[in-house]
Formats: sequence, C-alpha cells, structure tokens
Amino acid sequence: IVKHMYGDKVEYLSVDTDDLARSRNITATLGVDISSVRYSVADSGILYILTNTHELRRANLSQSTLSGPLAASVAEFSMPNRDTVIYSTLPDESGVRAVGYVSSGLTTSKQIMSYKNMKDTPVHASIGTYYGEQYAVISHGEVIDIYQGDTPGSDAKPAVSLKKVASYTAPGGVDYV
Repeated sequence: IVKHMYGDKVEYLSVDTDDLARSRNITATLGVDISSVRYSVADSGILYILTNTHELRRANLSQSTLSGPLAASVAEFSMPNRDTVIYSTLPDESGVRAVGYVSSGLTTSKQIMSYKNMKDTPVHASIGTYYGEQYAVISHGEVIDIYQGDTPGSDAKPAVSLKKVASYTAPGGVDYV
C-alpha cells in the first residue's frame, strides 16, 4: 500500500509489484476518504480501512465493494492475526474510550474493555496467541494491562471472558502495543 499525497489530497494505492497492471487506486475505487488502511492478514484482496469520519470498514478490492461501518468513532486499529481486527475508540462526550474487535469476515464488533476519564489519554491494544492461549494487551495512559482468555466470534452471543494476568506502569505513557 502506497500513500500518495499531492496538494491537500491524499490517496492510497495498492501496488502489485509482480503485475503493475493489477495495481489499484484504493481511494478512487472505493470512493471514500481514508485515514488508514491495512491488508487483511488472511487475504490480500481484503482491506480494512479507517475512514476520515472514524469508521472501520472492510473492502474487497477484487469486487470493488465496501462494507458498512464495522465500528464507529475508531481512533486506531490493527490486525495482529488472521482472525481479528482490534481497535480503540476516540473518547465519547464523557471521556470514555473503549477497546473492541471484529472477527475476520463478520460484520458486528464486540467490546473488550472501556476506560473512564481518557479524554486526553490514548488507548492502544493488540491481541495474540502464545503457547495456545489468547492474550490481549491494552495500554491506557501509563498503564499496560495484559489479559488472558477467550474472545468469541464478534457476532457471537457469549461475552468476552478475559482475566487480567499482569499490569505494568510505563512512565511517560505508551505509543504503540
């Protein structure tokens, strides 16, 4: 993915280095203003997009389709594995930020955690598997919490079941997890 800036405009390009004719202008193809874009870990024809209006969406480049919002008020997102897109939200009017996820291929998001009084404090999150156990790492302010447990499919009825297994202080805050 190439970010192309010209004047006050920004567009994202998907460049195929094996066959340049298959390269695509993602912004023009999907007709949406993009602030961040990542290829799906599971399928390079699928993209996850954060729009300028802070909506998380899924795009299928080969079909030139764009999903409806998977999550709203999203500050940042990542796809640390084949199955999960994890995100943190912007603060709401009362300063609450949340962390949630969307399972690959599904259309409903599920909240993992929320934090009060975070109006001016970033929240970052990641999720992964270590020796067969699933872990979530969430930083909020100068605190880094590590949780272990199950995250069912984001459209499933069961609640997220995570247990805090560690907590650390990072003086000065955290920029990325």
